[in-house]
Amino acid sequence: MVNVTVCNYVTAVNDMKNGIKVLPMILIVLFMFSVSISKVSAQEMTIQVVPNVITIPQADIGEEFTVNITVTNVPALPEPKYGAAGWEFKLTWNVTLLNATSNVILPSDHFMLPKYDSNIDNYNLFVMINETNNEEGFAWGAILFIDLNRSITLGYGPKTGSGTLAQIKFISKTWGKTSLHFLEKDPVLPDVYITQIGDYEGERIPCTIDDGEVNILPEFPMPLLLSIFMLVTFAAIVITKKARLRKVSHSS
Repeated sequence: MVNVTVCNYVTAVNDMKNGIKVLPMILIVLFMFSVSISKVSAQEMTIQVVPNVITIPQADIGEEFTVNITVTNVPALPEPKYGAAGWEFKLTWNVTLLNATSNVILPSDHFMLPKYDSNIDNYNLFVMINETNNEEGFAWGAILFIDLNRSITLGYGPKTGSGTLAQIKFISKTWGKTSLHFLEKDPVLPDVYITQIGDYEGERIPCTIDDGEVNILPEFPMPLLLSIFMLVTFAAIVITKKARLRKVSHSS
């Protein structure tokens, strides 16, 4: 009976020692797993305005500038349906500050470009929407593959990774600040997404939407700047004198 108890005790001690040896390995595995999760979450797909913040000095009001609509981290999973088979966005702005000078433009190296496709007449793309409205202040675009199976066969679709979806050109009209805001859902049909990336089956791929901003700076004439400088200097002198008088009165 004593021998059995001793054996059980020795076995328990050995198990504890083995457990202590294994514990660091478990902690390392858990740490690596948590890091991998954080990396995946950090690579969430994003539709955004680039440059994200645009500053226009007074002297450049009326000059044309270009905004890029980009997508990053379109997921690449084993099944082709998880890539991008099409996209849509609706961008809005303050019409008192900006005018669009173009429709939605597809740059020569845009994200959905069907590379290596000999069908050069239409590049296997269908532009569903291409509308700009300066009265209401929006640019609306949508595009998809005409023959998705062809894009898969030739190896250029569905699309994954990052790139420029489209471009829009603007001119500024007066000083102020306006957002370049994506309408994620249709105001009339709130269940319908109008800024999205669609997969092989036409389903929306979850993503983050990042708006842009345009700051148009007013020009301050030199006499005004000089007056402000003099007022600030005078105020500083008055404050300093009052502080010295208080110090003298307290010391006496």
